[in-house]
Amino acid sequence: MNAHVGDFAIPNTPPNAAMAATVQRRILADAGYQRAKNAFWRMSGLGVFAVLAGVGIAIAAYGYSFVTDQRAAGDHIGQAIADALRSVKLDGTVKVADGGIVKIEPGGTVRLEPGGIVRLEGGVTNTNGPRPTEQQIQPNALPSSAVKPVTNFTIFKFIKWEKGDVVTGWSYASSTDTKPNHQYCYYSYSTGEYVSARFTLASDGVPVARGTDWDFDNVAALSNCTWFNPVVEGRKT
Repeated sequence: MNAHVGDFAIPNTPPNAAMAATVQRRILADAGYQRAKNAFWRMSGLGVFAVLAGVGIAIAAYGYSFVTDQRAAGDHIGQAIADALRSVKLDGTVKVADGGIVKIEPGGTVRLEPGGIVRLEGGVTNTNGPRPTEQQIQPNALPSSAVKPVTNFTIFKFIKWEKGDVVTGWSYASSTDTKPNHQYCYYSYSTGEYVSARFTLASDGVPVARGTDWDFDNVAALSNCTWFNPVVEGRKT
């Protein structure tokens, strides 16, 4: 072995050889540490990238599920339409198509704004008294002359009073009328077999003059007349 190491003229003594070996091991150790450190940061970077990529894929899958899920899409569309309708105020006339039916759920309420008007076409059905049935009216019945008759009818209201009855008649010009065109009231009682006395008390709500042969209290009798008096279009008939 040469007496000097390299060109540095360092004597190749055992202490110098030991020191050189120690420095070499230290350099190798430092190099290994740097390699390990670099590898750690590379792996850390790959780990962070993998985590972010996983989060991105999860978000994309979650969003895609809303696109492919028709139920969720329908719920979102329905909610959007409901929100839009709640913010819309209708001003005008709402018409129901011919043959259409508007149903109100049990417990439902229909409210009219102040000044609102409900107009019914085709007349108002009379609910204050019985109506003759088609079987009773026989609308297709014709005389031998084939002239179509006009069907009218009268509803009688009987009140038991004194020794007879106070009777009020509501005469309708046709079976489609919603109120009578004439009313009258009379007091009647039997005076014998197949014989009765009849006294007209009032016509269309107006009392007639008391007869000289009346043997009863006509004012009390009048109080038993039953007049047709519904409220129609805001006024009494």
